[in-house]
Amino acid sequence: MEDYIKREDAIKVLADACEKCMWNLNGHDDDEFPVCKTCYVTYSRNEVNAIPSEDVAPVVHGKWNEKKGLYEVGYKCSVCGEISCCKGNFCPDCGADMRSE
Repeated sequence: MEDYIKREDAIKVLADACEKCMWNLNGHDDDEFPVCKTCYVTYSRNEVNAIPSEDVAPVVHGKWNEKKGLYEVGYKCSVCGEISCCKGNFCPDCGADMRSE
C-alpha cells in the first residue's frame, strides 16, 4: 500500500531543517530563499514541488448494521444508509471500508 503525504508538510519539514542549519543563523526570507551549500534545502523544496500530485480521497470507515424488517432484510451501511444483501469489505454504494469490524 502506498503512503501519501501533504506537500505542505514536507516543505515545512525542509524549512524547519533549514532554520536549524548553521549556514544561516538568521534563517531565510521566503522571497529570497538562497541555496544552502550545507543542506540544499532550496533544491529539495523545488524537487518536492515538482513531484506530480495524486488524486486521492480519504478512507471512510463504516460498519454493517443488521437490518430486519417486513420488506427489508440485509445489512445497512452506517455511512450512507444503503441496504446490502451481504456483508462485504466495502459498501457497494458509497465505498466505505467495512474491514474494521
